[in-house]
Amino acid sequence: MTGRQKTSPLPTRKSFWQRPIPVAAIVLLALAIHGPLLIMELPATTSYDANLHIFFASHYAHHWFNPWNEKWFAGFSQTTYPPLVHQWIALLSYGVGLVEAFMLVQLAAVVLLAVGAYRFAQLWVDDRAASYAGVLAVFAGSIAFLVYSAGQLPTTLSAPLYFLGLPYFYSWCISASWRSLLKGIFLALAAASAHHVTLIFGSVLFALPVLWLAWYDGREEGHSGKAVLGRGFIFAGIAAAGVGVVLLPYWIAIIRHPIEQLPIPHASRSNFLMNWTYGMNYFIVPYGALLLALPLIVVKGASNPRLRVLLLAFWVTFLIALGGTTPVPRWIFGRAFEILTFERFTLWATVLALPIVGLLVEHVITAGLAGARSASVRPRLPALLWRSVG
Repeated sequence: MTGRQKTSPLPTRKSFWQRPIPVAAIVLLALAIHGPLLIMELPATTSYDANLHIFFASHYAHHWFNPWNEKWFAGFSQTTYPPLVHQWIALLSYGVGLVEAFMLVQLAAVVLLAVGAYRFAQLWVDDRAASYAGVLAVFAGSIAFLVYSAGQLPTTLSAPLYFLGLPYFYSWCISASWRSLLKGIFLALAAASAHHVTLIFGSVLFALPVLWLAWYDGREEGHSGKAVLGRGFIFAGIAAAGVGVVLLPYWIAIIRHPIEQLPIPHASRSNFLMNWTYGMNYFIVPYGALLLALPLIVVKGASNPRLRVLLLAFWVTFLIALGGTTPVPRWIFGRAFEILTFERFTLWATVLALPIVGLLVEHVITAGLAGARSASVRPRLPALLWRSVG
């Protein structure tokens, strides 16, 4: 037999740029970027609220079972604030001290936020685009602002716990997996124990789009839409009951002493168009380069039926984050507008936008690789960007 033996072709090996970035690499990147800054204890000297949370943790470190703190305002109960973050700091402080314990918990929050952004993005886009979303979360200006300027550790810790729980919520709605139900409930309760405000607004801004996505995908896969929605409401009911139990001391304190504080001036409620200093601090810095991608986010999100609800959630959160620049937050919150601060909404809007941005980055890289293989085609970056939304 003189002919060559036929062999099956070897599988084409994808290049590094065509594969998803591993979660371990995202974690290491977050540690490399934020670890040195937190080891230097930067938030303790540059942020607004870091020392307040260290003060709360100090009380738990000395009086774990007595929530009454006599060191401020002639005494107050720390049950008026969810305890998880401060208790974690208090436990770690026995080994490394209060300030360094705060930094370790903050570092854990930053790492979890990158992973949470990646897991949340996996619900909406493919793994490769989701991995880009996780990488971009490490460099997001809104995260840097909340960590190093605002010092809002409860917000930066509760948000990733919530985002990590949403994939389990989705899985429960689609497949009725009891493991997913339990994992999602536990993460939701942990998020509420870290910061109740995140859970209250997250149930609308994050969970409702995911519930719609489960309904949309469930119908595509032949599942009953009513069953998917029913499981979603079961999850919500169990989570609400669990939050009622976990935060029972908080609810008792609020019922006994309702919030009747006078409005506290805060720059995040300002009109950013009328004060460019506030606009720079609460709009330009937190969003950063994401503002350049805003038109592409709108076009790409609106052109994909599966991403339209995510785009709507992002847009509503984006408008709320503008504070007093538009009348929307005041219409939504009424008197509560004068009590809430709105910089946390920039973080949530960023994470909601990252799946779409990750998809854009994936398309740009794919188009760039295709252009690099062609000797005659050398597309420029603007052309690649606009081609990616097609």
